[in-house]
Amino acid sequence: MAITIKIKSNNEASSESTAARQLKEQLEKELSASSRYATGEILIISNVTLFGQETKDIDIVLIGKLQNFKQQITSTATDRNHTQLPEVKRESYINSFCYVIEVKEHSHSGVKQDGLNLLVKYNDKWCDATTQSEKQKYALINYLNEHLGFTPTICNFIWLRNISFHELVQLNQNHKDNLLPKSFSFVDIITKSTYQSIPYKPDNQSYCIINCVNKYNEESFVLSEIQRVFNLFSEVRQASGELTRKKIEQITNATLDNQQYAQNIGNKLTIIAGRAGTGKTVRLLRIACDLAVNKGYRSLILTYNHALVSDIRRVLALAGIPDGVDNYTVQISTLHKFFFQIFRGLGLGEVVVDNGADYNEQFQNKMAEMLDYLNQNLINDKDIQEMMTKEHEAVGWDYILIDEAQDWNDVEKNVLFRIFGHEKIVVADGVDQFIRGSQKQNWTRGIQPNCFHKKTETKGLRQKYNLVNFVNNFAEVSGLNWNVTPDRNLYGGRIIITDKPYDFSLHKKILSDCLADKNSAYDMLLLTPPQLVDKTNPNNIHFKYFEEYQNQGIKLYDGTNNSIRTQYPTKLDLCRLFQYDSCRGLEGWTAVCLDFDQLFKYKMDTFVDTPNDELALETPEERVNRYVTLWALMPLTRAIDTLVITLSDSNSEMARRLKEVGKKMPDAIEWIG
Repeated sequence: MAITIKIKSNNEASSESTAARQLKEQLEKELSASSRYATGEILIISNVTLFGQETKDIDIVLIGKLQNFKQQITSTATDRNHTQLPEVKRESYINSFCYVIEVKEHSHSGVKQDGLNLLVKYNDKWCDATTQSEKQKYALINYLNEHLGFTPTICNFIWLRNISFHELVQLNQNHKDNLLPKSFSFVDIITKSTYQSIPYKPDNQSYCIINCVNKYNEESFVLSEIQRVFNLFSEVRQASGELTRKKIEQITNATLDNQQYAQNIGNKLTIIAGRAGTGKTVRLLRIACDLAVNKGYRSLILTYNHALVSDIRRVLALAGIPDGVDNYTVQISTLHKFFFQIFRGLGLGEVVVDNGADYNEQFQNKMAEMLDYLNQNLINDKDIQEMMTKEHEAVGWDYILIDEAQDWNDVEKNVLFRIFGHEKIVVADGVDQFIRGSQKQNWTRGIQPNCFHKKTETKGLRQKYNLVNFVNNFAEVSGLNWNVTPDRNLYGGRIIITDKPYDFSLHKKILSDCLADKNSAYDMLLLTPPQLVDKTNPNNIHFKYFEEYQNQGIKLYDGTNNSIRTQYPTKLDLCRLFQYDSCRGLEGWTAVCLDFDQLFKYKMDTFVDTPNDELALETPEERVNRYVTLWALMPLTRAIDTLVITLSDSNSEMARRLKEVGKKMPDAIEWIG
């Protein structure tokens, strides 16, 4: 056969792979009889992971590049003046195409039409498959544009593999949809593609042309190159460092049936408390993955931190946790984005300002308005259920897990309890590390003692022995009550402190050590104060010395850049760099704290004294010291094996404290003068 059909499956045992093989057999049978003079290639890829995209899972991608292949297709067309021509049967040359196919195994009773959208049933809940399919299309557009430099026109379809053509007609009378029955021909899918991408009819010709790329990109549309970019996920997963692999193993290989959390989740509010480094976030991920993989639930993790969202999204992608609407899943979102979706789902409008004080004020006003409506029953259980159906992918969660729950306010907590119920919520309480204010949230207030379960973790599970002792000593010399028990099984750990600028020679040494420990550059985390971030152009915020570092050979993923902060790096040779304000929840085999004393100064300068009842006995000086010290402890608790600290002023208050710690731990700290 002159047209070759290649198939690649990333999971041979999956139903999507079975569907892809069925599609290949159908195309081979059909094209062998109708393409005598045609040449070209068709590529079918199943179980695609778009590494780096928020919507990452695609069941099937169907791509083709053909020559001299023509069929009789009934469609409209456009001419060079973009005039739409009548819908008639024309001879059509099919030159290239790129399709996203979402596979659904539901029977006729498990699907229904809601306006223009197709809903499918999952765990007795109706999910919007049409919106899911649209998101997949745009995710593929972004992915190919990022890796190829251009994007073909992509059409998206939903293949209902257990629904016949006649059942599909009964389901939806509009034939110009993107739904495919269990059996369809190549001509059928080409015809349906013309509803999304209208063919072009040349002047003075009776035929039309179906093409997914323009003439400028035809030579670049090479299927072998496209297949290469689809291999990115497998390449990254195979080359990931030991730290990433251990984290994936931690969150996916353990079940919770024999642990104390398991018997309470779903019956009681579950609280995991502990200071930084005691494993709260990993426990949340483990619980979420157990609820998903072993029990089939959809779980959402909420946090404030965009950097943590991207980091966990990367781990979940590498762990192979699906993100479909009609399957188990674990996803992560910022608190604000999640509540914005609830605002929209309940018809409360949008928050229109996306930064600054106005943004926060609007958000809190909307939250207060929503809670008031809930309390007055102006938004009732029926409204909530309708929202769950309409916005199922965004808000229809079986369980909500909250990281750094100590920072939530009462309105946010009460809205969540009212919509989801406290028994469906698991929170990780960071005890005394506040970012949004100094008032700690009490999650058990108003809940009967037999309706919640709380466990406090005290052992350090992230950092090696010397690093835990270093942090404890730093807190002590800073006058803060902080004590985490080091794990003697995690022996070792080193601290390097210098008052010289960070340069390639130091970077090369510690990166080499990181790689020698079977990690990747991704596992090296650099943190910077805002003084080193260029905010001259609000649309291009970035690390001030990015180009200088690049020229020295220090390859960075610049997480201070506001245009990419919601993404995660897809290259393994990039070290991550973020502002100190974004470091909570992150970790690295090696962590580099740049100009650490500037963080101290920044937090001193921006401190706003808001004493509360718990701190009433403290003086203003003690409150500011507590505030800046807690902020300093956040970056100090990010490293697992090696902590590097650079100082811009060897006579600063921070330098004084570190020197005092050095006297207590002379063997564990290396000073570079």
